[in-house]
Order: sequence, then structure tokens, then C-alpha cells
Amino acid sequence: MNQIPLNLNLQTHYSFDNFYLTDANRELFELLKQVEAPRFNQLLVWGAHGAGKSHLLQAFCNRSYVHQKRVFYVPLKTLAAYGSKVLVGMEHFDALVIDDFERILGDITWEETLYGLINERYYRKQQLILCTTQAPNTLICELDDLVQRLKWGVTYEVEHLTPQDLPLALKWLSLQRGFELADSVVDYITKHYADNMSCLNAVLEYLDRRSLKEGKKITRSFAQQVLQDFKC
Repeated sequence: MNQIPLNLNLQTHYSFDNFYLTDANRELFELLKQVEAPRFNQLLVWGAHGAGKSHLLQAFCNRSYVHQKRVFYVPLKTLAAYGSKVLVGMEHFDALVIDDFERILGDITWEETLYGLINERYYRKQQLILCTTQAPNTLICELDDLVQRLKWGVTYEVEHLTPQDLPLALKWLSLQRGFELADSVVDYITKHYADNMSCLNAVLEYLDRRSLKEGKKITRSFAQQVLQDFKC
């Protein structure tokens, strides 16, 4: 019963090909791509909301499936309510990806389950990826030993887009969707919306949908009109 929501939360359209890559995130990007010959046992990924963490993790899962790897994606943002039993029986998977794990910190039952899981996968030499919005040195746990276990392996931050990256990312993302943004539209979006990948993708998806529905080109005036009540 627990596997139904787990499987439904993996988005198959996320890939490494449609992730906007900056130099700051290149090392992590290349590390995750190596699913054929894994170069890590435990990995902790962190970064602010909207930086693109979940995109990278799900790209890892989707690429792993292509290479016949058994991998499971566990987004605790939506699955924490099911209880810690969602992490039971994972020993059959080559890789396990736990997203938003900060959601369960402070709950001793969850923490003990996660602690046991980390130990089990370490001794079995099975891959484990943990992802959080919190910097590792700010994590607070009820179970003291869990903090140290979370720091096993390698740690990477997924860094936000810089102001210089933002217009380039918008143009690249729009081309991935099959249309080109004029500089005036890029300027409008960058001035009115958050500088993170999650928001940019949401804006472009909405613009694309409205443009197709109304049969109009995406100009600055069109963007101003349809985005006036849009939030992300």
C-alpha cells in the first residue's frame, strides 16, 4: 500500500538534459550522472527551496531506471504523513533517494528508523542520497548519533542562479519548451519573479499554456497581461 504514493511522486520528465547547468553545480551534476559506475555510497545534497535539488534527484532516478538499476524516490514532503514504515523493506533497491528529510527531524520514531536505514545501507554498500533545504551544520536531531550519520559520505550544495545566470537560464529553458523569449520578456520576468529554477519553470509553463490557448505570441505586453495575478 505504501508503494502506490511513492511511485506516483517520481516525475519522469525530469532529466539531466533539461536541467540548466551552471559551473557552481557541475561537479554534483557529473557525479549523479554516473549511474553506470557509481562513485559514492552516501551523498547529502542541500540547498534553498527552488534551487533544483529535486530535479537533479529525479533525473538520477530516471537515468538509473534506463540502466536497469533498482532505485526508489521517497519525497518526505508528501509522504511523511504515512509514518516511518515507508522506509521499511528498502534493502532490495540499489539506490534510495530521500528528499526533504528535514520534515521528519524532531520525531524520534522517524529518526531511529532513518538512523537504522543509514547503517544498513552503509554495511550493505548500497547507495543512499539524502536531500534537505538545511545546511548540514544547522541540522538539529533528537537522536544525537543521527547528526553524525547524516554527514557520512560526501556533501554538496545545489547553488541558486546568480543574477548573471538568470536571463541565460530563462532563454535556455524557453528553448527547451520550443519557443524563444525576447529580451523584453526576460527583463519583465526577472524583475517580478523569484530567481530560482522552480519559479522560472512555473512561469514559463504558464506562459506557454496561455499562449497556446489564446493563439498569441509571448510578448512583453502579453506576459504583463497574463502574469498579473500569477504567483509562484
